[in-house]
Amino acid sequence: MSHSVHAFARWVSAVAIAVAVVGCAAPQPIVITDPDQIRTIDLREANLRGANLEGAMLAKRQMMRADLSKANLRGADLRQADLSLANLRGADLTGADLRWANLTRANLRETNFEGAVFYGDDSMGNFGANMRRADLRKAKLRGADLRGITFGSADLRYADLRETDLRGADLGNADLTWAKLDKANLEGALYNVETRFAQSFRPEERGMVTRMGRGNFHGAAHPITGRFSLDDGPRGRPASR
Repeated sequence: MSHSVHAFARWVSAVAIAVAVVGCAAPQPIVITDPDQIRTIDLREANLRGANLEGAMLAKRQMMRADLSKANLRGADLRQADLSLANLRGADLTGADLRWANLTRANLRETNFEGAVFYGDDSMGNFGANMRRADLRKAKLRGADLRGITFGSADLRYADLRETDLRGADLGNADLTWAKLDKANLEGALYNVETRFAQSFRPEERGMVTRMGRGNFHGAAHPITGRFSLDDGPRGRPASR
């Protein structure tokens, strides 16, 4: 048997996952047995809990409200993917490409983003992923390039943000209580009166920029992009906690 056949057999073994169709009285699983099948399945609200999607090509896919908790998405291509309101709790996104991905209101608790790529050029109107109102409690983001990323109203309690580059990031209304910020570059990062930090943290001493008011920075030119902030994205309940 050729090497390619062996490789395909291993892929099938790893990626033979059941995708439950949400909204049916008796969900019928879809078994993925072909690498190309993932490209054609409707992944909106799909049940992909614990799925092995390592290296999957998911750029520009619509995955709103999908359950990807504890899924293996190592090295996956998620550029411009819509993961708003998705549940990615405990998922492994090591080395994943998340440039311009929409993670608005997503459940990203305890998610591993080690080596993931968030920052790109501003050809999409912003510099990277949108994590507005996302739940990032205990997320692993150490060393990530998060320049210009939108974290408005995000929950970052206990998140590991050590050695991250957060220059120009929007942290308006975000909760950074107990977040690990050792050696993080916060020069020009935006915060407001509703942004929460540890009591001993002094944002101005770290080069952060304050804006008056309680809302996120819509209508204000971004200090890095020079563009105006994007809207809040989809409304609705946050992903399941």
